[in-house]
Amino acid sequence: LEWARKGVYQVTNETGDLLPPIEFGSMVKLRGRYKDEAIFVEGKIVGSSAEMWRIEQVKVVRGADQRAFFRQNAKIGVMLSCGNELRGDACGEKTPQGKFFAGVILNLSAGGAQICTHADFEKTDWISVIDAVLVPEMEPFTFVCAIRRKTETENGSREFVYGCEFIDMGHGEQDRLIKAILALQRKEIRSRRGGRAL
Repeated sequence: LEWARKGVYQVTNETGDLLPPIEFGSMVKLRGRYKDEAIFVEGKIVGSSAEMWRIEQVKVVRGADQRAFFRQNAKIGVMLSCGNELRGDACGEKTPQGKFFAGVILNLSAGGAQICTHADFEKTDWISVIDAVLVPEMEPFTFVCAIRRKTETENGSREFVYGCEFIDMGHGEQDRLIKAILALQRKEIRSRRGGRAL
């Protein structure tokens, strides 16, 4: 990301690969590094070619806002279990450790996920999400997350929606997760545009 002129920045690919085509006026989200620290920026496309994008209205996202920065709606079936077996966490009587439950990831971000399931976890439980296939071209993900919110759905199906925060996720795995979320975003945009490539 380089300054080009007042209020406009230029994005190029350091690997030399061509950038994907993108429509004028599209909002983009980017992740990069500055002085060995990950930074997140968003902006509006005001010009593009295969070699560069030009963006304006650039906003740098910092601190707690980063967790929600890459939030993406999803409807991905997963298997869940209570606790983190490596840590030997205790679980409630309704969801004993070692038992598996079906669930659906409703949305996710770099910091957590919203999960719907019939399993009645305790608010103090940790949930293990096992071998979640977010995008077919990437290896499955296994997450451990702490429940931060719990609500029961009102459709009579006795389902629960949990707001969960990822725990002990390393930088490498978070980078991989962000790549998967960006891939999901591209697929969603492509679907809205009738299958045309970005």
